[in-house]
Formats: sequence, C-alpha cells, structure tokens
Amino acid sequence: MTRPSYLEIDLSAIQSNLSLVSSLAPNSKTVACVKADAYGHGAVAVAEVLQGKADLLGLASLEEAQQLKAAGIEAPMLLLEGCFDKSEWLEASQNNHSAVVHCQGQLEALLSLDLPNPISVWLKMDSGMHRLGFDPSQYADAHRQLQQSGKCKSIQLMSHFACSEELDNPFNDQQIQVFTDTLRGIEGQRSIANSAAILTRPDTHLDWVRPGYMLYGNSPMPGEVAESRKLHTAMSFYSEIISIRHIAAGEGVGYNHAWRAEHDSTIAVVAAGYGDGYPRNAKNGSPVLVDGQPAGTAGHIAMDMMLVNVTRMPNAQPGSKVELWGKELPVSRVAKHSGMSGYELLTRLTSRLPRRYIT
Repeated sequence: MTRPSYLEIDLSAIQSNLSLVSSLAPNSKTVACVKADAYGHGAVAVAEVLQGKADLLGLASLEEAQQLKAAGIEAPMLLLEGCFDKSEWLEASQNNHSAVVHCQGQLEALLSLDLPNPISVWLKMDSGMHRLGFDPSQYADAHRQLQQSGKCKSIQLMSHFACSEELDNPFNDQQIQVFTDTLRGIEGQRSIANSAAILTRPDTHLDWVRPGYMLYGNSPMPGEVAESRKLHTAMSFYSEIISIRHIAAGEGVGYNHAWRAEHDSTIAVVAAGYGDGYPRNAKNGSPVLVDGQPAGTAGHIAMDMMLVNVTRMPNAQPGSKVELWGKELPVSRVAKHSGMSGYELLTRLTSRLPRRYIT
C-alpha cells in the first residue's frame, strides 16, 4: 500500500486565477511567477498550462529557466534576480530570456560582454523596500548606460512594494511617488504591482503586473477583500488516518507529552509530518479536516506523522481522509497556527509528497 499523503494540484484553478488577473488588469501584460517550483505546485506542470496565456514566466534564476527549457517549455522567461556571472548573461542572451538588472555589478557585467543577441532588461529601482534595486538617484544614469550600449532590445522599468498587503500603510503611496517621480523623462514600460496590488490597487497596474501567490488561489491580504473571493485554491494537501488510539484522562501523547487528555479521548494518527513540509511548530489545535469535519492537532508534529484529536468524531477510523489544507481549509489558517505565512508552507513541501494533477 502506498503511503497515503499527497498533493492534489488543480491546474484549471491556476488558469482561472490567471484569467482573474487579466480581468482586473485588462490593459496590463502579465509576468506569471512560477519561481520556487511554482510556489510548491510543480514548475513544469504549471508552466505547461500557462505558456501561451501569460506574457512571461517569472523565475528566480537561470537554473529554474534551464529546468523548464529541458522539459520543453518554450514560453518567454524573466529572471527576476538577474544573472549572477558573465556566463549566465551569455546563456540568457542565447536563449532570449529577459533579465532583471538590479545593481552596478550586474550592469557592468552586462555592458562588458559581446552578447549573441540583444537582451530584454528589466531595470529595477529601490523605491523603498531596500532589498534589490538601484537607488533613485542612480537610476537614470543606469538607464542611460543600458540605452546607449546597444545590448538591449528593450528596457522595462520596475520596482517592488514593501507593504502592499497593508492597505492603509502610507508607505505604499510613498513608493508609488518615488517610482513615478524618478521615471519622469525615462521611456519604457513600467511594472510595480504584485498580487496584493493587483487585488487592491488598480492605479498601480501600469504596463505589466506580476502575480505570484494569487495565481495559486491564495490572497496575501490579512483580511478578505472583494476580489480575493474570486480566487480558486489550486493545492490540496491530503493524507489519511492510519491508527486510532484511546487515551485515558491524564495521559500524554507524542513527543514530550506536549498534549495531555483532560478526559478520556480518542486520538488519530495521520500519515503526514514535518518530513513532508507540514510545520513542526504548529500549535495544539491547529486545524485539519477529517472526512470534511473540523478537528485539531494534538501534541508535537513528528517527522512522518501527526496526532489529531477526534474524540467527538465517532466515525473517524483508519482510512478516513484528512485535509491538511486546501479547497476547504485555507493554507493561511494553518499558517496562523504556526506563526508562519502561507507562502512558507507552500514552498517548503518536500519532494517525497507525490503531486497529482487534475484539470
């Protein structure tokens, strides 16, 4: 018998979410972010259904692009962290990848090369996140050097929000102002909107939008916003009960007996744990669904198993289906019980979990 833990990935949900992006930003082109193995959903399978629909596929590195190319993906690709050495610039040029330029070192490496083909550059500005990007005071000069080099077939102008999931944070408007002011007199298509801004700030959609988390059916907003209700969850994480234990009042269960029965209880053993990517630090009572009914974890999450309190579920038995997150249980709810974000839970899933794709 195969271990019953697996991921079910609904590819039609991802396509539906991309259609939502297009309806929200009808005048913008789309960089569909499939970096980090498509946020844990499987980059090759996701890229296959998005190519021809998204204008660019967003990747973190050339290695991720190589994986897709090796699998036969021919969609245009954008390297969101740019290239890390001169050989990567040459390969990106040869394969017609677009690439971010975010610092002086990358700029100088690009300008020093005799490229096989002109490259499409995305010139990144640090408008206030202070992670990657040229300082606004240096941006125009970097743009001028690229423009005069003859090595660029196009130059897109981009920045990244620091606080876009915080609707009332005034820093969002400050970043927009910095971006707008710095770009006066500079020609090029513009991009600043991530998933949160696509959902809540139509004024930031500009020429390109860059959806990531929302493509997979999840909202980055801490509260519900109107447009997030239209998202369709793509990933469901399933397992099964493999054993039922009857625990007397006062007895503990699992490592360190981190959960003790206040009264006679029934505990189910579920075949999933932190070795699959479920958060080890999930608190007692973290939500799961057993045969569609709400239950909670009990005690520490182990490498291969977790314990679930099913005392009030007399029909729970070995073979009962358990949803750890998915269409009926948002990953954001699970994340709150572990002090993490849904982004982390999706991208930390391990390769031993089979991915079953449905369309």
